[in-house]
Amino acid sequence: MNGFLQKLSHFFRKENFSNLFYWAIIFCIFFINTFHESYPDEFDNILGGWYILHGRLPYVGFFTHHGPVAYFIAALVVLFSGQSFVRFRIVYAVLLFLYTLFVSRFLIKSIGKEIKNVIFLFVGILALSATYYWFHMLLADSVSAFLLLPSIALLSMKAVQKKSLTIPDVIFLSVSTTLAVLCSLTYIYLVLCLYLFAFILYFRNEILFNRRTVLAIGIIIVPYILFGLYLVITRSFSDYYYDAFVFNQKYYIYNYPRPAGITTINPLRFAIVIAHDFFDRFFALLVQVRDFNFSYPANITFAIADVTMAIYLISKRKFLVACFFILFCTYANGRSNPLTSGETDYQSAVYIFISLFAICFLFVSLLKEISKETESAKKFIYQFLFIPLALYSLFLGTYFFNKFGDKFYGKYMGTAPLIYDRPQVAPIINLLLKPTDYVWVGPFEFEELFYTNVAPASRYDILNPGMGESDRISQGQVTDIETTKPKIVWYNPNFYILGRKPADYAPLFNTMLARDYVTLYDYRDGKTKYISAIPITQRVDLEKYLYIRKENVNEIVRKLLADNLVVAVSIK
Repeated sequence: MNGFLQKLSHFFRKENFSNLFYWAIIFCIFFINTFHESYPDEFDNILGGWYILHGRLPYVGFFTHHGPVAYFIAALVVLFSGQSFVRFRIVYAVLLFLYTLFVSRFLIKSIGKEIKNVIFLFVGILALSATYYWFHMLLADSVSAFLLLPSIALLSMKAVQKKSLTIPDVIFLSVSTTLAVLCSLTYIYLVLCLYLFAFILYFRNEILFNRRTVLAIGIIIVPYILFGLYLVITRSFSDYYYDAFVFNQKYYIYNYPRPAGITTINPLRFAIVIAHDFFDRFFALLVQVRDFNFSYPANITFAIADVTMAIYLISKRKFLVACFFILFCTYANGRSNPLTSGETDYQSAVYIFISLFAICFLFVSLLKEISKETESAKKFIYQFLFIPLALYSLFLGTYFFNKFGDKFYGKYMGTAPLIYDRPQVAPIINLLLKPTDYVWVGPFEFEELFYTNVAPASRYDILNPGMGESDRISQGQVTDIETTKPKIVWYNPNFYILGRKPADYAPLFNTMLARDYVTLYDYRDGKTKYISAIPITQRVDLEKYLYIRKENVNEIVRKLLADNLVVAVSIK
């Protein structure tokens, strides 16, 4: 009993209590962020998680040109949240908080307590900015940011402090980087830079070939071997290769200049393209520092922090760390633009994480250097670096705080929408079909598919321009639907995706629909036609978006009438 009381007393000491209070505030912010905004790409991940729990695996079970990790994370969350987007966000917020707490404790233990203030400052700013930058959503880029930043911080701080990498460090690096790559191949160049950095740091204090070295290399390689075995065992290697590599190269990657008719991508040239675009835009951003644009200080502050970080590391003769820091910033922008990125540009997540961490590290380090530095020249340099960083960071913190407050206030007062479980199309489908029936809903309706209680008619749930241009996918999609013969297809041929509509880019699909299906708008039963009894909106149009298989028209019309979804009118 005395031992228990001593432990309890120790826990509630001032330091532990302040830590507990800090993390309680962070949890509250994570929870508040939960109810902000929704986005189709997140529903893609949620739907994939729902499919996994029902026996359909990525690639072989459903098409995706994204990595599989976000889907498996979603499956873990959906296991507890069920078929509810609101509960999903709440469970995910708890998972994200626990992960952040675990990683923070791991980094403090591995790097040392001197990094504690940096991490606590970073987590606080991250929580406030998460609402604005959509870090609270389960998106591939935001997940990659949560995975990659700890590894970047771990290696950089170990190098600055001249500490050796331990086997637990290597395990952490291996797991986080593998998951990040398998979440989004966009960061393959960044991860390769991390491996090279880790290789240099590790072998700085190790013999090139010994038992410990072999163990470290094995730890890095094993996750990729396991993923390869997964693809072989599930017979999904061919689908994964086409979906994730061929499709992305030929039909999706947009920032790689290539002559007409060229569909392949040279990896080395692509690395040069990313670096060229980053520095071109980054230097254009730096020029704006003189304008003192405090109304939107984010991108300029990030640029100042990145430059300041590089100069600080060089001043401390940490040339290797400075070089890799620049590489990390560069290849965090494989699909993003540091000059123009804003609220909805979640592809910038990794770069924003790196820049925010740099701000927090510099605040702590520069203040320490200024207070202890006696050499006037160096002290002047550190003060010169600190003043613009502090000025812009002050406005950046105010900007994030205001944005967080505005979004929270609007939702709390009922003037801004929260997130809801309110599908519009799925309830109609669930009324018309049995769980054993098939349905196709598109061209881009992940949210509605998540709420449907019937089987998907095809491995290809969506229809975007790249899929329409791919003969393999177009033919596969039509073949699937001709095989499953769904009684209804929900399809808006004029829904714009990436600036185009499927009425123009999906000829095979459109031809199949015209041959085998009919809409209520075109259907006539003698002198009777059927019109929607529910309001027609941009999202829901029973007369034009509901395609009924011709041999099932009578059955579906009877159900529509019975459920008061349509009314019959006579034609003169």
